Amino acid sequence: MEDAAGPGWEIIMTKWAALSWTVKAVKDHEEALKKELPAWFLHSAGDFEEYLDVSKERRIAADLGIKTIYELSDSGVFAGLWDMAEFSGCGLKVKLSDIPILQETVEISDILDENPYQLPSKGSVLLAVKDAAPILEELQSQGVEASLIGRFTDSHDRLIIGREGVRYLEPSTRENFT
Repeated sequence: MEDAAGPGWEIIMTKWAALSWTVKAVKDHEEALKKELPAWFLHSAGDFEEYLDVSKERRIAADLGIKTIYELSDSGVFAGLWDMAEFSGCGLKVKLSDIPILQETVEISDILDENPYQLPSKGSVLLAVKDAAPILEELQSQGVEASLIGRFTDSHDRLIIGREGVRYLEPSTRENFT
């Protein structure tokens, strides 16, 4: 991450939450998962490895002059959002339902009793931009899945808005993401 975002800036996320964790979970827990999920479903999740490279997103961001980019890699979406807000000295508001996640990840994280938003998400990046619409259009026109997930605010509250209400984002306490 190079430049700080400001209040009103929008947050874009590419690809999906817990992408790299899903690939690893299928490899590490294949036998247990086979008892709960069909083989074709697990095979599909194992193929997510092809999405782990973020060089295309980084190139597009550089071409568009975007300097506020956070590669999630070993951190989860919540940790990435926290770090971006901390770096920028801003609060944020993110709708949980706007964070992209694949059904395979939802099912596997549910079986393994994990929160997918706190799991390694290599293959995804967060971008802070003043106007998301043209950036989203460019990413999507070049075949990169991307979603507007929230915006930075002038308060220091870091809010995740879900079906059950609003929760305050906290720094990650997860010691080991493997």
